[in-house]
Amino acid sequence: MKKGMIKATGPFERVVHWCVALSCLFLCITGMGMMYHTLNFVGTLVGGMENLKIIHNYGGIFFGVSLLLTILMWWREAGIFSFPEDLQWIMAAGGYLWHVDKMPEVGKYNPGQKMFFLAVALFGAAMVASGLIIWFPAGFAVETLRWMYVLHALLACRVVSLFGVNNRVGVELACGGNRLVAQIVPESVREMGISAGAEVVAVIKASSFRRLL
Repeated sequence: MKKGMIKATGPFERVVHWCVALSCLFLCITGMGMMYHTLNFVGTLVGGMENLKIIHNYGGIFFGVSLLLTILMWWREAGIFSFPEDLQWIMAAGGYLWHVDKMPEVGKYNPGQKMFFLAVALFGAAMVASGLIIWFPAGFAVETLRWMYVLHALLACRVVSLFGVNNRVGVELACGGNRLVAQIVPESVREMGISAGAEVVAVIKASSFRRLL
């Protein structure tokens, strides 16, 4: 690692994150290929709609496993709110909407990031569950299956919107040049002599590294 850089995430975290992201994108493409007549050409590319359905289903399993690893990996840091610090952060809107002299220390992830993580975990898990019911319909009432198709489509719209938000933020940060206030993980900067919970101005040069100014 270059001098002046701190590691924000490990290799395994980055691999799992990209597995979730790419499989989500893959499922969006294959799912819309089955849902919209104008996109049926996606099925033609893989030998027909039946093949597209099979690929979509097994892609869903890969997404589900990746999502489970994501939840297990980040639950302690991003899935649990800490009070009263997180509530104070929310009341101050994170300092994004108005000036705040001193923000409460909230650890590695702030409440906004935690809410985003929980939304991805909840909607992603619901998509996997509804998809499995559609895939294995035996034992379920016809009315239930109809609602599963509707729910699966609505959840897909929600997950796609979250995917877009995540990509927009990630691209803006990775491009560099934007000055941000980044809360640094105490363990990551202890050797650099920065106090725990300290806020420093950082430039994001990549998804996994932050350069101290």
